Amino acid sequence: AVCMLDADNLKQINDRYGHLAGTELIKWTARVIRSSIRESDIAARFGGDEFIILYADHDKEQILPAVERIVSAMSSCPFSYEGDLIGCTLSAGIASFPCDGDDLKSVVKLADQAMYRSKEMGKNRVTLAESEGEQKGGREKLQVRGEKLGSRVPQLDGQGAGVHLRKGDLTR
Repeated sequence: AVCMLDADNLKQINDRYGHLAGTELIKWTARVIRSSIRESDIAARFGGDEFIILYADHDKEQILPAVERIVSAMSSCPFSYEGDLIGCTLSAGIASFPCDGDDLKSVVKLADQAMYRSKEMGKNRVTLAESEGEQKGGREKLQVRGEKLGSRVPQLDGQGAGVHLRKGDLTR
């Protein structure tokens, strides 16, 4: 299984405290990850504030609790920079071979897409990748009056959940 992790607010930290604080965030993230994985796991900085972890001999469902612990540890442990405690969260995505792809490149791509879905859903969370078949099947099912919809349509639980609007929520 492959996990992609990304710091949720590096830009804001850079803007508020300076780029050296952002560098400390990246170092802190690496420490949190290193302290939360086994010796057999491989973690590396992927670029910028993104990290990748390879979990050998495990699928995405098996490593989900481990990645949730990393995300939780990051959100509950701020790092110190010039006397300030700075909090940060992580968004993560997980994909695994062979159910999510036939090769490392496709599995990493799906883990990355799942990570961005975590960000879109509010950050500070872990999202499991959908295999290409699940993605295509889901898109084909989403139709209104014969028109196919994109994949970003919210799903209702079937329990009569409604949308509640407040005054000013809709613009004219």
